[in-house]
Amino acid sequence: MDNPFLPLSFIAGPAILTNASTVLLNGASIRYNLAIGLWRDLEAESHGRGTATGFLFTDRGRALLLAERRVVYIVRALTLLYAAVAGFGLSTLTGLSGALLADGGPGWAVDAAKFATLIAGAFALFCLLVAAGTFTLESRCTMKLLHLGLHHLRVRPRERRDETAV
Repeated sequence: MDNPFLPLSFIAGPAILTNASTVLLNGASIRYNLAIGLWRDLEAESHGRGTATGFLFTDRGRALLLAERRVVYIVRALTLLYAAVAGFGLSTLTGLSGALLADGGPGWAVDAAKFATLIAGAFALFCLLVAAGTFTLESRCTMKLLHLGLHHLRVRPRERRDETAV
């Protein structure tokens, strides 16, 4: 093999993407915890138990629906990110195996390692891109929730100004 960087790229590339996917998993886990907390508060509010966040939304039914949808999107994205981490990890291992076999292993084994590296990496990249798209949908739900709650935030400062004027 004339290019020493070729095996390195089959190993380092997926390893770096594995790391990036785990960082995204960490952020997604935080988003999930926050989304579940909001969903629980809105669910409790719909059953007559008052919560601190329930009164923020003008349309609590719509807010509950958006919160549920948001949780579902995050769970789907987390699943895709787990698959991406597994795919990139497998791609790294098969790339390393192929690099080790390239110096004296049978040609079919080297070809199999290359094929497995490409397939695992392509699968992982696909999962990562779909997860990013899913997070976009989740962010739209979050923006809709914010717009439902902004009415309340806009009204309160006006009410305070009216009270101080009297």
